[in-house]
Amino acid sequence: MVNKKENGVSLLALVVTIIVLIIIAGAVIANIRGNSGIINQSANADKKKLTSEEKEAVQWAAAQAVADETNKSGVIADKTKIQEKLNTYIGDADSKNFEYNIYGPGDTYINKILTADIYVVKFQNTGNAYIIDETGNVRLDEDSSGIVDRDGVLINPGSISINREPTGKYYELTITSNTKDYKVTCSDESVLDVKKDKNGKILVENNKIFVRGKELGKATILVETSKEKRAMSYVTVHQEPTSIELTASGHILDISSAIKSLQIKPTIYPSTANYKTGIKWTSSNNDIAVVDENGFVTGISNGDVTITATTENEKTATWNVTVISTPLSIGLDKENVTLDISTNKTYQFKATIYPSTANTDIGLTWSSSDNSVATVNKDGVVTGVKNGTTVITVVTENKKVTSASVTVQTSPVSISISPSSATIDLSAENKSVQLKATISPNTTNIKDKITWTSTNNNIATVDSNGLVRGYANGTVTITATTANGKSTKATITVQTSPTSITLSTNKIVLEKYTNKNYQLKAIVRPTNANVYTNVSWTSSNNGIVTVNGNGYVTAIGTGTATITATTGNGLSAKCTVVVENKVQRITASPNSAAIKVGDTFTSKITCSPSDTTEQIVCVNSNSKVISTNMIASGNGTYNLTVNGIAIGNATITIKNSSSTVYAQISVNVGLHISRGWSDAGAVSSGWKQLGDVINNTACSTIKSIKGSANIGANSMWSDRYFGLRIMALDTSGNWVEIWSRYSGTFTWNFGKDRYYSADISLTPNKVYYSFALQFMYSTNVDSGGAKYSNFSIDIGT
Repeated sequence: MVNKKENGVSLLALVVTIIVLIIIAGAVIANIRGNSGIINQSANADKKKLTSEEKEAVQWAAAQAVADETNKSGVIADKTKIQEKLNTYIGDADSKNFEYNIYGPGDTYINKILTADIYVVKFQNTGNAYIIDETGNVRLDEDSSGIVDRDGVLINPGSISINREPTGKYYELTITSNTKDYKVTCSDESVLDVKKDKNGKILVENNKIFVRGKELGKATILVETSKEKRAMSYVTVHQEPTSIELTASGHILDISSAIKSLQIKPTIYPSTANYKTGIKWTSSNNDIAVVDENGFVTGISNGDVTITATTENEKTATWNVTVISTPLSIGLDKENVTLDISTNKTYQFKATIYPSTANTDIGLTWSSSDNSVATVNKDGVVTGVKNGTTVITVVTENKKVTSASVTVQTSPVSISISPSSATIDLSAENKSVQLKATISPNTTNIKDKITWTSTNNNIATVDSNGLVRGYANGTVTITATTANGKSTKATITVQTSPTSITLSTNKIVLEKYTNKNYQLKAIVRPTNANVYTNVSWTSSNNGIVTVNGNGYVTAIGTGTATITATTGNGLSAKCTVVVENKVQRITASPNSAAIKVGDTFTSKITCSPSDTTEQIVCVNSNSKVISTNMIASGNGTYNLTVNGIAIGNATITIKNSSSTVYAQISVNVGLHISRGWSDAGAVSSGWKQLGDVINNTACSTIKSIKGSANIGANSMWSDRYFGLRIMALDTSGNWVEIWSRYSGTFTWNFGKDRYYSADISLTPNKVYYSFALQFMYSTNVDSGGAKYSNFSIDIGT
């Protein structure tokens, strides 16, 4: 029997042996293996070579089985470990040369039952059998003498690992033997609880031994016959998990994140568990998440899964994982959007979150950089407010952001023209009209170019600025159209108004009772005038004259009135109408007169009818003889005053304006001359003239000279005589004596009156330009006493 200490040494020796065997085996194998690790076997290899290769293969497999990391006992626990390693070594190539059977404890080999520590590998091609003990030693069984039953003692299983259950169930070990002469011992009852009989000995009941684990560790149950034949069962007391608990950093797995996996960490209870602690990880839905052998959960798609960790003894724990996708980025369907407040002032942005599987943090927050230009609601609907540019930004809950530029514009909604109708007058200085187009709304900033058109350019044209020019009478429609098709119209009438109006005459004279009507005609120019050509007629005094709508004038009273013809545009022409009441008869009373120079007389002039308005005139046939002054005194009467200004004859004719009616007044103007001594001047002998020369300024024919003359003195100192005469200047320029008288001689007589007188009566019927009245004393007249001489004559023509 090997005690615990010896067993420990044996294990150390075993490890060293295995290492040496691995080094040797590696060197040998390196020489006989190809690149694939498979034995290169010649088709003609002899049995000896095969035997060597078989042994090396078995030795390598036995050493690997002992060193297997899952083998905690340090010995070969199961033939399957040898089989697994041997298959790995042999591989697939030429596997027919290395077909084998393997036997382990409890198996029958050559009609014998193998003991607990013996394994046999027998190759079919060569018939070679190789015996492997529990520590991995290999030898060729040349005669099968090494395969004995040791008096038929076998304990089964030869090795077992049981769970530590101090109060749990017992495990059974079965003894097979041809004898009852054996004893059972346990190498370490602190590890293994072996069921005892009442005497304290290990109980064997029906060839069974009952054991259960007390503490972790290893113990050996040894069955030994009296002939020192023995069988052993290696019992390992392990601790199986009683439960398993899972922990992780969370239950959420974001497959959009850089780390797309979640580490679930298992904790097995008790902490001393060392058996069947291997964990199998499963996912309830591999389409949502998968889990690897280390508990790393990798998200596949959104959803909820349950990750289950199952120990080898079926202890389970679960961890719920929600696989989500958070946005990695966000995009908008458009980078630039243009809104038209007049037509499409809103736009629905479509936000696309990447990946499309994102299902968390996908709430969006929309904002506008300038809400005065455009606003955006929670659904991404942008509404234009005014012209301008703003940036619309959308942000996910996990702060992924994108933006788009929004330009807000305004196109015309309508257009109007002012004025909507207008008239162009070709007679005016300005033959055009400026139309003004107003686009609504007034914030329009696109498609606001206006196109102007006329329906008839022969009548009127319109330029690009809305200036309409007229060319011919007529009506056109001017259309203003915006770039987006909004239009409006204005009606333009092109006309020609009068530029002047004249009448067929500018003055007419009518009579109240005869010739009392007249047809005036208005002439409007230009001849193509088509408006305002209607003429209205008015009289300034309908009591004098009236006019009808056709310019027909009718005298009503007497006097002067103005007929005015006015066009529709205010041009006018005038005609003066004089309505007269013609003179039918003129009388003068008196109609003749004889006056002296310096005298006046008055004649009353009477016109018939008395209400005549016709003017009469006074015609003086000889203004050198007379002067006239005629003053109207009302009711067709006049006072005519005639002044004699020179000797002669004159005829005054009173007549109407047409000289068809008249009256005449004959006027004879004579001259009365009276001269006295005071006119004589100094007195001396000889002829002396009384006063100035008397002129016949009118050069009239002198028909008569009548009168008297005298001369005298009341004191004389000597004898003397007197003379009187009239001298005349004839047409030849000579002074001739036309009349004279002489007194006889008077004797001197102081103090006595001496006087001479003579009558004058002449009918010369001649023209004399001037007259002189003279007297004469034959001697000087004394200074004393009175002296005198007088002429008194009338000159007639």
